[in-house]
Amino acid sequence: MFLKTFFLFIILFIYRSFFILNKTLSSGDWPYLYLENIKEFSFFPHLRFFWIDPYYQITSKVLVEYLGLNWNIAEKILWFWPFIIISFFSSFYLVKKVIPNLKLWVLAPFIFLTNTYALMIVGGGQMGVAIAYSLAPLVLGMFIKHIDNLVLSSQNIKYQISNIKHFLVTGLVLALQMMFDPRITYITFIPIFLYFIFTFVFTDNKRKVILNSLILIVPLLFSVILNSFWIVSLLRYGLPPQDIAKMSALGFKFLSFADLSHTISMLHPNWPENIFGKVYFMKSEFVLLPVVAYSSLLFLRNKTLKNANQNAEKRRILFFALLGLVGTFLAKGSNPPFAFINEFFFSHFLGMSMFRDPTKFYLLIVLSYSILIPFSLEKISQVLVENRKFKIANFYFKFKIYYVLLLFTVYYLLFLIRPGMMGELGGTFKARDVPKEYIQLKDFLIKQNSPFKTLWFPERQRFGFRSTSHPAISSSDFFESSQGKDLLKEFENVDVREKLRKESVKYIIVPFDSEKEIFLEDRKYSEKKHTLTIKKLKSLSWLNEIASFNRVKVFEIIN
Repeated sequence: MFLKTFFLFIILFIYRSFFILNKTLSSGDWPYLYLENIKEFSFFPHLRFFWIDPYYQITSKVLVEYLGLNWNIAEKILWFWPFIIISFFSSFYLVKKVIPNLKLWVLAPFIFLTNTYALMIVGGGQMGVAIAYSLAPLVLGMFIKHIDNLVLSSQNIKYQISNIKHFLVTGLVLALQMMFDPRITYITFIPIFLYFIFTFVFTDNKRKVILNSLILIVPLLFSVILNSFWIVSLLRYGLPPQDIAKMSALGFKFLSFADLSHTISMLHPNWPENIFGKVYFMKSEFVLLPVVAYSSLLFLRNKTLKNANQNAEKRRILFFALLGLVGTFLAKGSNPPFAFINEFFFSHFLGMSMFRDPTKFYLLIVLSYSILIPFSLEKISQVLVENRKFKIANFYFKFKIYYVLLLFTVYYLLFLIRPGMMGELGGTFKARDVPKEYIQLKDFLIKQNSPFKTLWFPERQRFGFRSTSHPAISSSDFFESSQGKDLLKEFENVDVREKLRKESVKYIIVPFDSEKEIFLEDRKYSEKKHTLTIKKLKSLSWLNEIASFNRVKVFEIIN
């Protein structure tokens, strides 16, 4: 009980920003919603939507609009707290299903929740990916249970059908994961398929395996039926053009940030700043992780296997070691060695084009290491305990060897993620207030009943208000350019005023860059760029500065 409480305390301490209720976690891909935004949500989203939209809109509408909760609280109840809770119990379920008698099982949830990949996706506000990630161990564990029952039991297919409710429960969990992010579900099926093949190779009655395995289609079909609300929409309307454009071989090469040294060490290439495109050098302290993980193979000697359960344990450890290598290879993308294999998969293998960002395959490495590392440490502690040389009376009398080993392991793992312990991580790990300027701007826009658009230069700030009657356009999108100097030159064109008028743009807004995300130069905030922008817009005769909400400047297009 003490160990579970201790590890849970450390996990909650790392994610401590999730429990500051009076501030928002908006950062990266995670938005901030005003009450007026949520009132525009519908219980029946538009025909063309993404898989996550119904949950995102309906739950937000119920909690905020109808139950009166503040968005700062609702976002944590609906997204951030479930990530921690599901991840802990999901990884616990997997490790207990794979190695039931493992004493150091608590390390599995700890590794699953505190590795650099998990911290980066949550810190970047990718909460759909994060919830799907949290469900992956549960889905895998449930399928492992079914595959073992199908392959190892003497029951026939009729018996399996009589227990159809168990497969439907698996389908329900799979449907939830698919709803939050189908790409993570796709990746989760890689270990499921590999485990089935792995088990098939070790069984004698292969005919029975093939016949019994047909029942595994039930969870997949059930999950597809439950997700038909967005699958039909996707089949009818297809992906947006910008998403299709991203699925290119060139984009895959560009976004292959992690090399082999990063992936095998379970080190996210953007750790710890999580700045897109900024890849850090390999950190030597992470090298020990794969050494500990794959040392598990040293404890699979035949003479140590005394019964059928240990034989099953051996197969599973071999499987998770293989899974770690597969994840290591796929997560490196188009980087060497054998880059052409991943490039071939991306271009020709069904569904692989979804992964222009190959770091999502880190999930396979995390699943592998969360099983292998606790297993290795427990076996090492057993070897030390059984060795008489290490039984020093005063020391061993007070502590069991595996507790001491666990203590050093925890210290090492915390040393790897020390920026998280020290509160140095950005993104959603920094709770923030909404600047009063943006609340005032929102009220200013809402008071005007006539519909119009706002043009943000160079782009809309995350707290900048927009609605169906007052859509917000980023200048970078409007002028199809991301360069600040080129955007300023666009305002010198004689026809730009007419172009803005035709687009129903009434105001041009220069945001206050409170999060240091917009006015950047060499990935660092530049006050000079912000000042230059305001100066340039003030010099235009057809613009009139009509309001100044402290550091947010609003210009109206004359006439």
